[in-house]
Amino acid sequence: MPLYRLAIAFALLFIRVLAVFTTAPIVSEIGFPRRFRILGALLVSAVFFPVSVIHVNWFSADIILLVLLGIREFVIGAGIGLILGIIYSSFRLAGAAVGQTMGIAIANVVDPLQDIEVSLVGEFWYFAALAVLVVANGHLYLVEALGESFRLAPVGALAAYSPRGMLMVMVESVGVMFILTGRLLIPVVGIVLLAVFGMGILGRMIPQMHVFIVGFPLMLGVGIIGLYLALPASAVLTDELLGHSTRFWGGWLRSFAAGA
Repeated sequence: MPLYRLAIAFALLFIRVLAVFTTAPIVSEIGFPRRFRILGALLVSAVFFPVSVIHVNWFSADIILLVLLGIREFVIGAGIGLILGIIYSSFRLAGAAVGQTMGIAIANVVDPLQDIEVSLVGEFWYFAALAVLVVANGHLYLVEALGESFRLAPVGALAAYSPRGMLMVMVESVGVMFILTGRLLIPVVGIVLLAVFGMGILGRMIPQMHVFIVGFPLMLGVGIIGLYLALPASAVLTDELLGHSTRFWGGWLRSFAAGA
C-alpha cells in the first residue's frame, strides 16, 4: 500500500480521536493541558490504527474530498464525546439550581479560564460526578465506543448519513439531561422549600422573630445537609448515565453507517 494512503488514513483516524478528546468530559475542560490532549489522541490513534477498519483503496489527492472526509470524521468523534458531556451536564445544572435555592448564588465566582460566572455548587457536584465516572471506569466505556465507531462507521467509508437520526440522538440526549437534572435537584430543593415553609409558619406564630436573619443560615444549613445526602446519587446514577450514553452512541454511529 502506498505510503501516502497510510498517512491519509492515520490522519483521518487521528481527527476522529482528537474530536473525542475535544468534546468528552475531563479532557475537554479548558484547564486540561492542550499538549496532553493532542498527545493522548496520538497514542490512542496509534493503538487503534492497526486494528481499525479503514477504506483506503479510493484515496486520492483531491483536497476538497479529503477536507470533507476530515469534517465527517470530526463530526463522528465530536458526537461521541458530546453525548457524554451533555448527559453529565445534568450535575452542573442541578448544582446551579440548588445553589440558587439555597440563596448562595451571590457566592458564584468568575472562572478566569473561561471568563464566565460559574456556580460553586454546580462545579463541585459536576466534578464530584466526574470523579465517580473515572473510578467506575466510565472512561473505558468511552474508549469502547470509539473502537466500535471504527466498525460501524469505518474511516474513509463513502457511506450515506442520516441527519434526522443525528438530530434525534442529540434531542433525546438533551431530554435525558433535563430529566436527570430534575431527579437530582428535586430532593434537595424540596428540603429547602420545606425549611422555608416552616420559617413562614414560625414567622406567623412568633412575629417578634426576625425571619430573614434566622432564615438565611437555616436555609444554607439545610441545603448543605440535603446536598450531602444527595451526593451518593452521583454513584447510584453512574450506571444509568453510562447506559443512556451507550444507547445514544449506538444511535449516533448508526446514523453514519446508514447505507454503508
